[in-house]
Amino acid sequence: MDLKEAPTDQQIVSKVLSELKGIVAQMDGLISYPIEVVSKIVQEMGDFLGSNAAYDDLCELLTETMGQRASDGEAGRILLARAHHKLRNRKVYDAIRLYGRAQVRLAKREYRLELIAALVGGGLAYESAGLLWAARANVLAAANQAFSEFLEHGELLPQSLACLRKLAWLELQLGRVPATLQWIDLASGVAQNLGISGKRRQVFLEERAIQDGVLGILFLRADLSQLELLSILPDKLELVGLEMSRIALLYSLGYEDELRREGTIPKEDDSEAVLDFIRKWAKQPAGLDLPSKPVLGEGEQVVLRSRVLGCEIKAFVANNFASMCLAEWILAATEGLLATSLDAGLFTHAQDFSLRISAKKDLVGKPQYSFEKADGHQVLEVSHGESESAIGRTGADSQFVQKIILEILPRIALPRNVKQYGEQVLGREEGFSRAITFSDPGVPLNNILGEKIARRISEWRSEQTYKTFQLRRSQPWFHGLDLEPPKEKAAGILENLGEGDPPRELLDFSAVKHSQVRVFSLIDMPLWDKAGWHGVGFAFGPDLNEPPIMALVFRNAEAAKEIFEGWRTKLGEVDEEDQLHLSLITGVNKGLPHSYAVVVGSNPTTSLMHGLHHAVHVSRIHRMDPQDSRNLDVFVPRYERLGRYVLVPAYYAPGSEQPEFFYDLWIGKQALRIIPAWKLGRNDPDGVGLQPEDDPIIPDGMENAPVLGILERRRTQHRNS
Repeated sequence: MDLKEAPTDQQIVSKVLSELKGIVAQMDGLISYPIEVVSKIVQEMGDFLGSNAAYDDLCELLTETMGQRASDGEAGRILLARAHHKLRNRKVYDAIRLYGRAQVRLAKREYRLELIAALVGGGLAYESAGLLWAARANVLAAANQAFSEFLEHGELLPQSLACLRKLAWLELQLGRVPATLQWIDLASGVAQNLGISGKRRQVFLEERAIQDGVLGILFLRADLSQLELLSILPDKLELVGLEMSRIALLYSLGYEDELRREGTIPKEDDSEAVLDFIRKWAKQPAGLDLPSKPVLGEGEQVVLRSRVLGCEIKAFVANNFASMCLAEWILAATEGLLATSLDAGLFTHAQDFSLRISAKKDLVGKPQYSFEKADGHQVLEVSHGESESAIGRTGADSQFVQKIILEILPRIALPRNVKQYGEQVLGREEGFSRAITFSDPGVPLNNILGEKIARRISEWRSEQTYKTFQLRRSQPWFHGLDLEPPKEKAAGILENLGEGDPPRELLDFSAVKHSQVRVFSLIDMPLWDKAGWHGVGFAFGPDLNEPPIMALVFRNAEAAKEIFEGWRTKLGEVDEEDQLHLSLITGVNKGLPHSYAVVVGSNPTTSLMHGLHHAVHVSRIHRMDPQDSRNLDVFVPRYERLGRYVLVPAYYAPGSEQPEFFYDLWIGKQALRIIPAWKLGRNDPDGVGLQPEDDPIIPDGMENAPVLGILERRRTQHRNS
């Protein structure tokens, strides 16, 4: 337009062309920038501008840019085809790597359909890996691209319907009822506008019926306070054709008589038969992919959860659109970066990690973050300005999110080889581009839903007035019923360990979801490093019926206290469930006959209670080399007689003769494993207390002591590392 209005003065024309050249030079990464349109316009002006040097420079830049985009686009298409192949063959993590690289190269307007395919494929791969936030981010970005075609050209792509259907499934798995209803409702409208018919319509209706049934499982899990919020919903569900979830909600609310009156429940079925049907419905296999309760989005704060590398990340988020978008971006980006790291040499050491996100009135510009202490643990506090919170703007950009991820990563996992990990995940896989580029939900949600984004169940209401079904139950329908799958008995794990090397399939993470891995850790690694565990101490009262005292002795008093404060928050004053595991391994060194190893960590038996494929137990080990055994000679008999002891922190000041015990932070314990080193088998979890160079005491005449197997493995691992 400026060129058309420019006078014949070539200096002014050159200035306009230079400005356009500057714009073209900055278009990299701007997916919707119409480079083809600009190129055609410039070419058509050749007769008028051909003698202008600035025009030649612009043409050269356009030629180079178009060539680069075409080159990137063709490379992206090749990567996309390979990614599809990997996903079809269930090589999920290979597919994630390839889809991520393809997305970066296809992020151009002229490759929009291919980009949509890469984003949807990435979403499917992330979903297969159990990374729902990353999956949602990819599919949401794909939906945004599909709807952009409608906004620009008035053409509603069939891909838009596929994206909405998948978004409904993802929100179901996240348990978020308002978003699930919104995507199901919008998908119905889009299907009607597309005019799908025949087999396509049949498939669509069958899928919606399944979603209806799964949504019903969520309603069957609602507690009484949630049911009160859902009391206005039954008639709305009927209006949008969600009959099964309506039945589940009415039954949960206590309206069995209403269902009988309208004929939904056959007259010949008594209440016991109905309960049996509802119970079987609630225990359907689809429920294994759902949270324990529906998420209704009410209240001043919402908790978003992610499990990545076995660590549960919890985001405590202020219930406004901007804070939610930032939290979802951080979770999706974290999952996206760490998606392929299950077998990439990362040691996950944290059981959980928490962050809080909120808006501040006086904060202007980019968000800020800091670490604060809460309940004995470090919490990442993220704050953003609230002036534009209503429309989802926080001032955060990709660099800020990248900084947040780099703060989170070392606090949950550490690379065994930093350089190698960086070259693989951040280099060859282009991990940050994969993680961050398409993870911001704010723009897609605004583009697709406008001002009708429903975060709370109270917002998912029509202008029409619907009947309210007041809660009739004083207890949930499932009160007293066991709806959980049977749990494996955990007792005896340390006495019934497998022999030999683990099966190869156990070490193959290619088919393992992140949600099937869990870290069990009571060890805050950075805090323990700060505390400087120095040894153990013992104390005994004059009353022989008082339990003996064991102290973990540290060099930093404040950090030691913080460790025990955190434990008391999690375990209580008495570790009734035996979550904290301690072992004393005696006879670890022939040359030092009184030496023993102390292992502190999480109880290895707890992982059997969760139906997991892989579990990681984090421990800390310390070697004690006393001159004699008098402390253990007093402690062990008293402990074995009473069956209990007290664990406390202690501080050892340099130059002091005795450590200072902090008795006010005591924790009551019953379980303590005391075992000679020679009895440790090849796969015993407490084998971490032995070093490759150890020469343990083995009874005379015992040629094949169990410990020889674990020492052989430790020495082989040491040689290969």
